[in-house]
Amino acid sequence: MSETFDRGWLPSKVAAGLDHLGDAVFGQARYNADICCVTEVSGVIRILLVDDQPLVRQGVRMRLGLESDFEIIGEADDGASAIEAVHLLGPDVVLMDVEMPRMDGLTATKAICAIAPQCRVIVVSLHSDAPTRTQALAAGAAAFVSKHDGEEALIETIRRAVRLLD
Repeated sequence: MSETFDRGWLPSKVAAGLDHLGDAVFGQARYNADICCVTEVSGVIRILLVDDQPLVRQGVRMRLGLESDFEIIGEADDGASAIEAVHLLGPDVVLMDVEMPRMDGLTATKAICAIAPQCRVIVVSLHSDAPTRTQALAAGAAAFVSKHDGEEALIETIRRAVRLLD
């Protein structure tokens, strides 16, 4: 089974710790308490990207990588993998797509908010209708951003969601 995220985007301490877990780290539920907490860098927002479209993840990663206060710490391609990644990586923010295979983003959002209340989930979707927005917020999302919105809307929403933690 292949990985669902690129280890190259992990902090070196976490990437090194994952080596002993094998190639299917996010393919099966595995948890290692020794590496679940990433050393926090003051002022840096640690972000997990969750979308089943590799090109979408790549584009978002590239754009957010230009922001000095953002660090992409991992990626997942479905909701179940996102939950596992949250356990292992402890992100500040999860950018979550809605429609994905295996487990949709709304189900994953609800689970993540229950198991990691300090993490802020921002739902990012092509579906920007009122029912989808309402369902996302009801699942516990801190915010909703349409994929039709500009990049600045996403960037500001991430920063605003993290300020809620302070």
